[in-house]
Amino acid sequence: MSTLEEVNNGTWFNRDMVKEESVILNKALLTDTQLEYLLQKWDEIVKIDNVIDNRIVGNIDIPPDFIKDWCMKLEQYILINKIYPVGGIKKYKYGGIKEHSDALYYDSELDINSTYTLLIYLSDDEGGETAIKRKKYRVIDDDANMKHERIYVKPRKGYCVLFNSKLKHFANDSYDGKLILHTRIY
Repeated sequence: MSTLEEVNNGTWFNRDMVKEESVILNKALLTDTQLEYLLQKWDEIVKIDNVIDNRIVGNIDIPPDFIKDWCMKLEQYILINKIYPVGGIKKYKYGGIKEHSDALYYDSELDINSTYTLLIYLSDDEGGETAIKRKKYRVIDDDANMKHERIYVKPRKGYCVLFNSKLKHFANDSYDGKLILHTRIY
């Protein structure tokens, strides 16, 4: 049995559980330099004021050296063919996101569909937890944050959450304005 603390610091996951559990990872990913760069890009997007519903959205090109670094950090958990080099960046001004699963994208060069969603938190947030429905039921513990076969992950600046794109997930109400970068992994 794993505790919520183990889930939230990333020690619960290992490569053998990828196929069984499909919820892979919650751990620190960004260096301070990477975080600073992404926040600077975010400031450029905000100046354009791309507001859709309750979100400010935009896309950024992810530098190749970031992708190389992230692959090295993540490949101990999953097989990575490619991290898509464009990230969607969003700030939720209020509210949450309804339950959904992410689309699978085809890569003609690799002749495969995307497999994983990679969310990277660029801010801390009071509220705004990402809730991911597990593929298989497994009791983790009695913690109130572990209900209905879901894992709730608290947004922490510089941390990533990696999970199978087919899994249903949603975001609880954000109070501080959650800022995330998301992309896909093949």
